[in-house]
Amino acid sequence: MTDSIYADNGTTVEIPALREELPVYFRLVHNDDIVYIDEPAHWDELELTAKRDTDWHGFNFDYTDGETELAFTCSAGRGLIEDVYKVDGPDGQIFLEVTTLPPSQIVHVVEYRYRLNLATRARKDYIVTCEIERDTLHEKVKARWENTVNLFEAKTLDGVAIDPMPVYDLPLHGKVIQQKFSAVVTSQKLTEQTFQGDTNGHVWVSFDTSEPSVSEIKEAVAGKPFGISDSEGPVHFDEYLFKFESEGDYRFKISLDFTVDFSIKKRAVSIGAKKITSWFLDAFLVLDTESPRGASPTKFLRIGTRQSGGGGGTSVTGIRLQGAIDEIVHMKAGWRAYLYGILHFEHNANELASTTVKVRCDKSAVEVIASTYSDGSLCRAVWLKDAIERTLTQITGQTKVLEAPYYSFASSEQPVAGCGANRMITNGFQIRQFEPDKHGVEVTLKTLLTACKAWDGIGFEYTNDEEGNQIIRLLPREQFYADVEIIDLGECSDYSEETAAELLYNRVQVGYQKYFDEGLNGLDEFSTVHEYTLPTLAGGDPYQKDPNKLELLSPIRADGYGIESVRRVQFEKTPTDSTSEDDELFVVCTTPPTGSTMSVLAEISDGSLGGFYLKTVTKLPNVRLGALVKVQSPLNSGTFKVLNDGAVRSAPVGTYLNWENKYVYWIDGTPNPESQTQMMITIASSPASSERNESFASVAGIISPETAYNLRLTPKRMLLANGPLVSIGLAYKKPDQILKNGYAKQNGDLVAALSASDACATEYEPVTEKADVTVEQVRGQIAKYSPEFVYFSKRLSRKTFMLIRQALRGKATPETNYGYVTVTNDLGERVSGYVMEMKYKPLSEQVDFKLLKKFVPSQPPILLPECSDYADWTFLDFENTTDDVRKLEECRFDDFS
Repeated sequence: MTDSIYADNGTTVEIPALREELPVYFRLVHNDDIVYIDEPAHWDELELTAKRDTDWHGFNFDYTDGETELAFTCSAGRGLIEDVYKVDGPDGQIFLEVTTLPPSQIVHVVEYRYRLNLATRARKDYIVTCEIERDTLHEKVKARWENTVNLFEAKTLDGVAIDPMPVYDLPLHGKVIQQKFSAVVTSQKLTEQTFQGDTNGHVWVSFDTSEPSVSEIKEAVAGKPFGISDSEGPVHFDEYLFKFESEGDYRFKISLDFTVDFSIKKRAVSIGAKKITSWFLDAFLVLDTESPRGASPTKFLRIGTRQSGGGGGTSVTGIRLQGAIDEIVHMKAGWRAYLYGILHFEHNANELASTTVKVRCDKSAVEVIASTYSDGSLCRAVWLKDAIERTLTQITGQTKVLEAPYYSFASSEQPVAGCGANRMITNGFQIRQFEPDKHGVEVTLKTLLTACKAWDGIGFEYTNDEEGNQIIRLLPREQFYADVEIIDLGECSDYSEETAAELLYNRVQVGYQKYFDEGLNGLDEFSTVHEYTLPTLAGGDPYQKDPNKLELLSPIRADGYGIESVRRVQFEKTPTDSTSEDDELFVVCTTPPTGSTMSVLAEISDGSLGGFYLKTVTKLPNVRLGALVKVQSPLNSGTFKVLNDGAVRSAPVGTYLNWENKYVYWIDGTPNPESQTQMMITIASSPASSERNESFASVAGIISPETAYNLRLTPKRMLLANGPLVSIGLAYKKPDQILKNGYAKQNGDLVAALSASDACATEYEPVTEKADVTVEQVRGQIAKYSPEFVYFSKRLSRKTFMLIRQALRGKATPETNYGYVTVTNDLGERVSGYVMEMKYKPLSEQVDFKLLKKFVPSQPPILLPECSDYADWTFLDFENTTDDVRKLEECRFDDFS
């Protein structure tokens, strides 16, 4: 005769005897102390409750009912409890283990392991009582669910030293962003000035840009007032309107309408005639390169038509210049833009005492719309799975505390990477590389797991690994509701059903709690928030402020414009001590990078602000701020870090110096200065690079898809990932009914299709963000669940109860793990459902169940025979029939002949 013992840690022990024939032992465990005790009083009266976590879906809770407390009467047990309480108080750790000893064995098998909840301890006379609960990580997780941890710190929240976690330099690509500058003046403005002596024959006009209505181009100066001057002009004195820090396409829309009067005055002592021999009036937008001072501007854009004339007199009036330009010009970082009008005239300079110029401006409209990008950069980041595990380690003090196949890379234990493996977590400080060693990534477990739930429909359970260690296992929610049967329980008692009103959602909000929402770029941002109205009327009042609404909002940001706006702060001329996004958490979807080694003609020279310059004839590919560059040359052999260059006019990494025909990189360390020679340069590879659109077959509806971030984590894809949760209340809806998209904040026009070869593509590619969703898309053709709870009672042996418990914890067999149970109800119908709660009474062996009902499509009604159909039947006919004769119970004797 053999039997099985289901151990508390999830293992199954086969024994050559019946379990009921083995003795039962009780013992208390505190650290290394084990004390065997008498059976606690009221053990047989306990109601042991096992319950599913309704938020996270794992079968996470085992506890007593709270009405019956265990009483420890023997001196050994009572003494240990009191001794521990005197030292540690309510936080004291004592465990009650219920064990048995298989034949010919010396090691006890632990069938139950509970933690004594000393917060419920009471002592009277010689008896100590308290409640018990399952020994898992739940106690520490619950207590520290919202505690902030610094992932870069090498110690737990209790101050225990731990190994540093792996932190990586993640290359971030530059994202195209739109910026706008607009200064429109339509009210008439007048200015007049008299210049003494010789003006060299020219006067410059500046137009009013001092109060722009939009000034998103950070490279713009504070603006210029309306005025005139007799200097050598704005180009000569470098009085630019813009000095662009970002490369890109700039659209200049400028419209001017101004009138000039001028006159000259003869000197008091003069021997010649005073006269104006010729003049002209022009207006220009001048685009200057990053050339040394004195070089010619690269581009003149004349605004309007030159006005000119002859002379002979001492004054000219009413010279009006009207004109407009609308030009798109590709500008590089460091290039400048100047805007001015110029009045030039020829005269007898020796006879001139003064020149008086009056300008009336009726309109000046200066608008610049830029699509800019900047070189990529590095930021320190951690893998999402590592971040979760590190947070758990700092909370619990335990290493190897997480199993998360969805967020794990392929390995010997896992042949295929999970769909969430290639994600990294960072913050604003790290993105803009502001004192990164002082500002680690700070998170809470609640933040991380809430984000995973919103992105991927993730749940978790407390369980044990193969070595028996307590861990947390993350799984997609659906895996906790497997489509397999644990057991058919047969007939039951006290069967009832009720509608699960709390699962009948009327609205769903999905997306992100925070996102970039400023200006033109905000309108293009797609990682925002969507709201859907479900075709469900029951369960909540839609006219109330908060009907049954399901919120699936990530507290970790994914917006590409947010990442780029923070990233560009590091390139500004003046360092910024703080920004509102510094402590914000960001997720970055990544892709495997490519490293490269190349032979380059290059030189190394001293830097003007310290450090050294690496200057190359060929631009190095994919070199970002903070990148590691290995140099092998006759005089150098080492690896150097690329720094931001504050010496070359705040130019970004890899700026082209056209007066040297080289690209410049400022590097740290102490290389040997070396004249131009052939060098072998290796660009160090990071474990990943930020993903753009390379994994997508098509992307439309957004600006610059090739520089987008996080196309895998859009609100619509988050909704589809959470379809099973959203659709519980949609069991009775038709597949073609819709979930109406009430709004898609900002840009809902994104349409993206993952490549067919991508293992994580949905069934419904391409995905249109603002489109409505059918019930079938979130639920499938036929529902898996029905929005009803089922209640019943059933007497079960302890062995059967433990078997169900093991399966619900994923510790039985693949054929039963996380499955459903089946029962026959009071109408003789077989009903299946997923266990939400079990209450076990050891003394009576009664188990009270609560199930989430498994959906069964309705069948056409069975048409039973009428009483008249039985009129000629004999008793023998009734005995031999195979027909359904339930209708017979409603018949009367008069119906029979």
